[in-house]
Amino acid sequence: MIRQYKHFELKDEKPSSVDVIRYNNKDVLLYYSGSKDNHDLMIVLGYVVGKYMGKQYGDIPVTNVEPIADKLQRKELSDLLTSRGEKGPVNFW
Repeated sequence: MIRQYKHFELKDEKPSSVDVIRYNNKDVLLYYSGSKDNHDLMIVLGYVVGKYMGKQYGDIPVTNVEPIADKLQRKELSDLLTSRGEKGPVNFW
């Protein structure tokens, strides 16, 4: 099921950020509550479907994502992020 992530971090006064990484030959959208290097929470939103920030919700950019439900893919992605320095738990949308 495709979900829409609205990029409120571009308008929000609370520090948050997003990042896109490659996994399984697809782009994966990550959300951080705080900066990428200093955050309390990291959520793997899912595979980017279509164009990154390709739609609008009013004046807020939107990215369509497909949440990652497969347990093996979640484990592999968690291991990948941990190997790249992610210290906290890897959460999935």
